Amino acid sequence: MTVYRDSDIEWLSGVLDMLKDGATWICPVSTSVFTFDKVNKLYELDGDRSHPTNDITICILEDQLGYKDKNAVAYDSVDDTMAHIDKVRANISQVVDELNRRAVIHDNSKLRPAEKSVFDEVTPALAFLTYGSDEYNEQLAKMKPALDHHYEYNRHHPEHFENGLEGMTLVDLVEMFCDWCAATERHRDGDIHRSIGINSDRFEFEEPLRSIMHNTAKYYEMGKEGAADE
Repeated sequence: MTVYRDSDIEWLSGVLDMLKDGATWICPVSTSVFTFDKVNKLYELDGDRSHPTNDITICILEDQLGYKDKNAVAYDSVDDTMAHIDKVRANISQVVDELNRRAVIHDNSKLRPAEKSVFDEVTPALAFLTYGSDEYNEQLAKMKPALDHHYEYNRHHPEHFENGLEGMTLVDLVEMFCDWCAATERHRDGDIHRSIGINSDRFEFEEPLRSIMHNTAKYYEMGKEGAADE
């Protein structure tokens, strides 16, 4: 779509006949639509037969009118596209930088006194229990003080937020998912796809997030799939 200045439309009288067939002009400034009747009215009021009105910029639908001014400068999308690409790169870099920071500090609180002694005691037993089983949950209950502390200082857990998963960011979700995948490696019968199913009930999330997690685990080969051999 070419933008024409008023000085570019001295050929308007010939175009008016084409407008009778239903084509329209659109002003890119006001987004007003100019039909044949409206353009003709401006044309008559102006008094100068070569200019329908002063300071009106008009877009013509070239595919309908079949006209292209030889002096008009065609729009080149390269600059706008590159500006968009640069902005996307900046947004991605911001997310990547935060994920890299999370990777460095992940679960550091487990190394501190408020949590370490409890994890020292219970973690070995968890390795032989099925994630989500009654026995597994009994062991977690013994860890409550340490887990409460852990959830308070680590936002990759839904329990960190009053409204659970709904309070999280995409970065929180990515760290949480990576945590789930790594956790399956610590269980003899770990299975990331079973863990996703259990956690979808536990944290009340459904499709499409559930499928996105399954797809991500498969695509990036993250987490264990299926029970390990005895």
